[in-house]
Amino acid sequence: MLVFSEKPQNLPASYGLVVFYAIALLLATSLLGTLGQHYEIFRVAAVQIAIFAATVWVILRLSGRAGRWKQTITALFGTACLIRALSHFPIAFVWSNVRTSPDGPLWVAMTVFSFGLWTLAVSVLIFKDSLEVSGIKAFAISCGIALLTSIIIISIFGIEAPQVGTR
Repeated sequence: MLVFSEKPQNLPASYGLVVFYAIALLLATSLLGTLGQHYEIFRVAAVQIAIFAATVWVILRLSGRAGRWKQTITALFGTACLIRALSHFPIAFVWSNVRTSPDGPLWVAMTVFSFGLWTLAVSVLIFKDSLEVSGIKAFAISCGIALLTSIIIISIFGIEAPQVGTR
């Protein structure tokens, strides 16, 4: 799925895999985070993962495809975890090389953005296949879920500027 050659229905439907990939994503997010305290990131990531999983279930349920939730969420969590892990070292490398440059934050943002686009593209593919919708609808659904999840996370935890360099 990371290279757009597999479909989520090729995954085995298993709650064990859902839990495994949810925990893997939680650990990848909290331990590979480059900003903030690991515990803070862990708390936010745990809530974000739960909200995301529930939102995907609701969308699949409303579309009459709730039976595809296990495979869909496994695919979404698994690919997000792998992309997060793969992105850690390039982002850290860019940050370490441009930290003192006035353009440093821009270079880091562009690096993060490129991995974000990859994650979005993979999620569009997964929703396209899971919901049997067009790419444009899958794109709208992916963006809508990301926006909704972000709004809920901000309403729960608020917006605080992360402290650079604190681990």
